[in-house]
Amino acid sequence: MVKPISFEHRERAEKLYIHSDLTLDEVAAETGISVQSLKRWSSTEDWFARRKDYQRKLAEIEEKTIDLKLTMIREGISSKDPQVVHAGNAIKIKEYINKMQQVQVDRPRLFLEAMQFTAAVLREIDPEAFRGFARNFDLIINRFKNEHAQA
Repeated sequence: MVKPISFEHRERAEKLYIHSDLTLDEVAAETGISVQSLKRWSSTEDWFARRKDYQRKLAEIEEKTIDLKLTMIREGISSKDPQVVHAGNAIKIKEYINKMQQVQVDRPRLFLEAMQFTAAVLREIDPEAFRGFARNFDLIINRFKNEHAQA
């Protein structure tokens, strides 16, 4: 006897199809639900039209977001109002954070490069500070590790 598919499992398959570019075969592979069941549900509940509508709405959101950013930039340039400029900057910062979260950063290497740069600059402009930096290097490294391990 065939075990009935739970509502949650069926809903997951529906969302996978509508909210992604997966084919019914790919959704079947992802969920373990037969392609025949997915085709039947897709047909009776018009998943294809709902997917197109979802994609249209996403495109509209993207377009309106670009228009809004452009408007805010223009207002910030023309008005010099700090609140308008700040709102535009907040959007830019959020976009930058989102991009940075998607980028894989070799943090230890980046930290080491920053430390090497700091040492080179200190050696050049303040040899006494450089000696202090060198003396306390292990302490600096351990403190950095402790503070960032908690973050």
